[in-house]
Amino acid sequence: MTRSLARKIIIALLTVLTVLLIFSAVAVAFIFPQLNSLFARADRPARTGYLEYEDYAPNYPREEFALESGKNNINCYYYGVENKGGLIIVCPGIRNGADSMLAETMRFVNAGYKVISFDPTGTWSSEGDSIVGLTQEYLDLDALLDYVESKEEFKDSSIYLYGFSSGGYAAACMLGSDHYITAAVSISSYDNPLDVLDEWTRASLGLLSGRIAKPYIALYNFFKFGTYSNMSASKEISSSDTPIMIFHGDNDGTVSYNFSSIYSHLGEVSNPNARFITCDKLLQNDHSTMFLSSDAIEYRMRVTQQESDLINQYGGAVPADVAEEHYAEVDYDRMNRLDDDFMNAVISFFDQNKKEADFIQQLLDSYTPPQE
Repeated sequence: MTRSLARKIIIALLTVLTVLLIFSAVAVAFIFPQLNSLFARADRPARTGYLEYEDYAPNYPREEFALESGKNNINCYYYGVENKGGLIIVCPGIRNGADSMLAETMRFVNAGYKVISFDPTGTWSSEGDSIVGLTQEYLDLDALLDYVESKEEFKDSSIYLYGFSSGGYAAACMLGSDHYITAAVSISSYDNPLDVLDEWTRASLGLLSGRIAKPYIALYNFFKFGTYSNMSASKEISSSDTPIMIFHGDNDGTVSYNFSSIYSHLGEVSNPNARFITCDKLLQNDHSTMFLSSDAIEYRMRVTQQESDLINQYGGAVPADVAEEHYAEVDYDRMNRLDDDFMNAVISFFDQNKKEADFIQQLLDSYTPPQE
């Protein structure tokens, strides 16, 4: 090789390296702020569309407590203290707090279970400057399980996990932890953070830009969570024989059924007690509709259309009194009415998977002495 050729090769390599460094700097400068914005703190909005606890407090008393998760305290809510059916931990979706799943919580309490729900880090009433990322709820749930296991009252209890979206990811991944879990339900959940962030990025930036951004998304996630940055729910499920039900809608527009969902890894899951259920009923097959009644979904669509009409009518600035009048007429009970078949399947699944102590307690509670 001549000196001239060697010089040209070196110059070419240096040019490529310089371009890559410049591109990386630009990519990081663009992608990291976008992700920071995505994971910004989520305070409780003035109107959530969900049920308000204050309306149900007399019939569903709860104890509130805070516990440390990383550098922040998260707020938790304990219902059904006197119930005997074991403990269900309810894990909400990203940017939502415990009360976003109040309808399910009340249904579980009515079925005889104790329930603990929580506001994840950086969400609603919990501390935190941001929600950090898609793995944070797993770490919050880990801290909550440490707390539960330290309490004598839960020593012999069945422990169930019920999670939606990011909460479903946390619940599924927890099967591979050192915590004892009796059974779990995961709804509309992604298999790993990198795939779903890649999916969202491609949707917003285009296929090519999304693929280019992927390594920087992985780097961002690693900076936030280290070795926990890209846990695979399907692999964690496979490391256990704990019973789990995985629900996913075949028209999910947030976590795709065929690409980023746990369901898309069905063929890789070796846990013999994992049950995969496709939700394919019209309207009840999207990201957050499968657990709602068809009437609730149709009513939500009507309310959304009314809001859109008001926005168009007033050119985007709906007067406060008009908005208040509209929301005062909304039937929030109807909007949050659950699908009985879905919830009965979940409760039946939990009922069928009990620790022996809970099963014996249930028999004792239902025992009627013979009449003399």
